[in-house]
Amino acid sequence: MHERSASQSPWLPLGVVFGAVTLFGAYSGVAALLGPPGHDTAHPAVRETAFAAVVGWGAAVLLALDGRYRRASRRAAEAGLAAVWYTWGCALYLLHVAVAFHAAHGWSHAAAVGHVEAVSGFGPGLCVSYAFSLLWLLDVVALWWSPARYRDRPRWVQAAVHGFMAFVVFNATVVYGGETARPLGLIFFLVLVPLEWFSGERAEAARRKRDEGMGVAKAT
Repeated sequence: MHERSASQSPWLPLGVVFGAVTLFGAYSGVAALLGPPGHDTAHPAVRETAFAAVVGWGAAVLLALDGRYRRASRRAAEAGLAAVWYTWGCALYLLHVAVAFHAAHGWSHAAAVGHVEAVSGFGPGLCVSYAFSLLWLLDVVALWWSPARYRDRPRWVQAAVHGFMAFVVFNATVVYGGETARPLGLIFFLVLVPLEWFSGERAEAARRKRDEGMGVAKAT
């Protein structure tokens, strides 16, 4: 039996929904940027672009985990899709940052710090958002600059980058998220943790199977 192609991935229905959500978020963000600057911290485009960026990141993570134990052709296809989603999510997040400064803070760093202080009790925490933005952007550049080197980089680097990103996303959705973001973020992370373990187990089993097959081939 032939393995299903990437176009028949079990994530395809989710991909359609995720795509619609992110496109709506992008449209909302661009429309907000075309308007005059303001100080409306409850502007809907701020929430919509943030949600779209998280959806883009989540889609990339799910695809990457799903492809870890696939055959080479399927793994390559899903890795390519994950890279596209990861890049799209980064673009949406940078759009979110621009919309937040434009529509919610009037392009004032002091206003942004004051808002973070009011929400979290620690205004300088805004620097974490800046670090998150820079890290994601640099990681996307590294991904497309040298895909092979990016794929083969040390596991601790991969874990540090995506662990930090997961920490920030978790806090933004589950800890400080609104009535909609909090339950959705909680559901996503409740799915992500066992999926990480399951995909790791399947990947290890697939590697052992490939190694055994190579051993049999050499013996014959």
